[in-house]
Amino acid sequence: MDNKQHLLIAANYRLYAQKDGRRETIEQTAPERPYVFITGFQMALDGFEDRVSVLAAGDKFSFSLPPAEAFGDYDPEGVHILPREAFNVKGHFDRENVFEGAVIAVQNPQGQEFHAQVTKVDATNVTIDTNHPLAGRVLTFEGDIVENRPATQGEIDQLIKQLMSTDDNEDNGGCGHCCHHEDGATSHHCCHHEDGGSEHHCCHHEGEAGHCCHHEGNGHHCCHHHDGDGHQ
Repeated sequence: MDNKQHLLIAANYRLYAQKDGRRETIEQTAPERPYVFITGFQMALDGFEDRVSVLAAGDKFSFSLPPAEAFGDYDPEGVHILPREAFNVKGHFDRENVFEGAVIAVQNPQGQEFHAQVTKVDATNVTIDTNHPLAGRVLTFEGDIVENRPATQGEIDQLIKQLMSTDDNEDNGGCGHCCHHEDGATSHHCCHHEDGGSEHHCCHHEGEAGHCCHHEGNGHHCCHHHDGDGHQ
């Protein structure tokens, strides 16, 4: 961390995204539960953080972020078709966790974990999309600032402890971060940074189960794991 002052910001907002020429509501905070974050920890999209950091309590805001400042352009190569057998558990297809619309944790050959949405399940294959659900879309935030003040050292220490705990959970195959989950000084909403200490995806897992997808040559190998005990 640098020596730049960290701010604790609380904001109520409504998030819209453009789709097919229409403005679609993605999420909004409840007045009694604003989005709270501390700057400088990549908890929020840089464009969101930069724009609200200069505002004072009571100020209203309305701004849009292009894909380059949000979740990037949509990449067709992020769509992968995998055999159903790759999602078998004890010889049976894991239909409890793998279904159209589910978001599962996957892993690339370098061991980096990210999330993918299951977009199609048929008799032979499962199609997953590793693009963020809001990739390629312009995001518009409208809201107001509830609080903007320097974060205390205690709040910063608590956040660091929470982020370290989350990293441990993700190493053990846990989901880690889900949308609309609030705990203490941090909350996890869709304006979160992709690569920072917290993510914006919701895992669809039962317990600590997860899926890993590895690209091997021209094919794909997926395996199922439980509680960090290894791959089955």
